[in-house]
Amino acid sequence: NVVYLDDVLSAAVDKTYDIICQKSPDLEDKRAAAEMVGVGAVIWSVLYQSRIKDTSFSWAKMLNFDGETGPYAQYTHARCCSVLRKAGGYDRASVDVSRLDDAFAQALLKAMAGLPDAVLAAANKNEPFLIARQVIAVCAAFNKFYYEQRIMHDDPAVRNARLALCDAARQVIANGLYLVGLAAPERM
Repeated sequence: NVVYLDDVLSAAVDKTYDIICQKSPDLEDKRAAAEMVGVGAVIWSVLYQSRIKDTSFSWAKMLNFDGETGPYAQYTHARCCSVLRKAGGYDRASVDVSRLDDAFAQALLKAMAGLPDAVLAAANKNEPFLIARQVIAVCAAFNKFYYEQRIMHDDPAVRNARLALCDAARQVIANGLYLVGLAAPERM
């Protein structure tokens, strides 16, 4: 049987649209989000594995918003954007990075710092999965930080530093997604 890529992409967008309608019924442009996430899920599923490994195709795995998937990375980017929107911004000029001394912030900083090395290794080895895996590491570290630390802390200096870290994570995730050909939606 021959399956055309156009058919796979259309099915991915349709299935993603159904998921978005269930999870985010109030989202304004569901079709555009479904296009970004559905196409991204297909691209990610191909690029997340080493070129020399066999892969098995699974809609459920590919379109999962949890785990090591494109939708998970895109959702984490959208979560960062949501936090920044709700905060109404932060003071970039007065970020005190010494306030990021907890283990979760440090783990996120370490994961973000690993992206340049992953990009270089991916270019040298012609293996884009190295970038995708590092993006997932950043997303996992951000989500742990998000759940374990109160970003909107009562102390303005801590809040400002955590918002700056959130913004940095958003940018790193967006850069990584761009490098593997995925869009970075601001809302999902």
